[in-house]
Amino acid sequence: MLLLHAYRSLFESGIGLPEPVVFHLDHRLREDSGLDADFVIRTAREAGFSVYLESRNVGEFSRRSKVSLEEAGRVLRYRTLARLVDRIGSAYAVTAHHADDYLESVLIHLIRGGGASALSTLPLVAGIHGVTVFRPFLSVRKSEIERYATSFEFREDSSNKSQEFLRNRIRAHIAPVLLGEGLDPVRLWQNFHAELWPAGIRVPAHHVRVDRSLVCGASLADIKQQLDLATRSLGIPPVSRSLALSLYNASRKESFRFRFRTNELQAWCDERSPLHIFRSDSPLLSPPQMTPQVDGVSILYGGKTRFIALRTGERARMFEPGLRVRMGAGHKKLKKVFQEEGVPSPVRPFVPLLVDQAGFVIRAGLSFLGQKDLFFSGAQGKN
Repeated sequence: MLLLHAYRSLFESGIGLPEPVVFHLDHRLREDSGLDADFVIRTAREAGFSVYLESRNVGEFSRRSKVSLEEAGRVLRYRTLARLVDRIGSAYAVTAHHADDYLESVLIHLIRGGGASALSTLPLVAGIHGVTVFRPFLSVRKSEIERYATSFEFREDSSNKSQEFLRNRIRAHIAPVLLGEGLDPVRLWQNFHAELWPAGIRVPAHHVRVDRSLVCGASLADIKQQLDLATRSLGIPPVSRSLALSLYNASRKESFRFRFRTNELQAWCDERSPLHIFRSDSPLLSPPQMTPQVDGVSILYGGKTRFIALRTGERARMFEPGLRVRMGAGHKKLKKVFQEEGVPSPVRPFVPLLVDQAGFVIRAGLSFLGQKDLFFSGAQGKN
């Protein structure tokens, strides 16, 4: 509610902020959850904002997917949000995570075996399930939010009191002791995030490749070690044994394929490629920014910026089904080319492309992935 009121003030200030859209997902875990939805709808309409309400049976999804209620709710929230963001063309999804949320998340990671990299959880901006998420309240304490909240109406989620959930037990019993000893979650967050880290502290990578020869025929212990080395370089907690076991079982096959996703990472390989591991907030998993320039286009993707010169009729774009490349006297689907080149499936929708005036792809920007760009018939020169 504070976030909604803050954006209402910014929108009405005349600074040119696009009109915010309010999103609410009813998890259907409590008998009174419908009242929360009604309250959000009424408040958003009073502010003059569009509001989108979705309802999902999180309990049923949790049972069917064999994941915790918390993880099930998170997955369904971001899946639904991704569809909405795509539908309305929003640049960001803004959430109200605050500094105390960060402290709780760090403690959860540490309890589950995470190392020092657990401190880098909850960045200011992150890509989650294809949604760019912005968290403007991470430098704000919960106590400050509660102080501001006295000026407007809000509802309390009754499940926040349940001791069934690890986060709630940390919130009730562990965090108060640490805060009472003087721990400052705002300073802790500022000390351990890339955008605010002092010079000399290494910023974690967001994508690593593991040679499949290090996996094929390796023992479960060796595979777990390789994965932990990869996640350490990514600045995320060690992988679970279930992930290592899944990869171990897949690698027993002569020509194995692998797909795996958790809160922190996505892992992928096909029959020929290395094992690609991405942080969930990797900029490679978000659309590139393409800015027209004189005689070309400036492309920001994966944390890298390139200027590409364009000839008459050429333009930059992203992948979509049906795109083709010229191959001699014929042509081939770009999807097939990507498969043959081992381009990781999670990033294929976002690879910057150049097409000619007839709509054929003449260049695929694999250099953003640390590989060489692909040039096809019709492309002239390289830049």
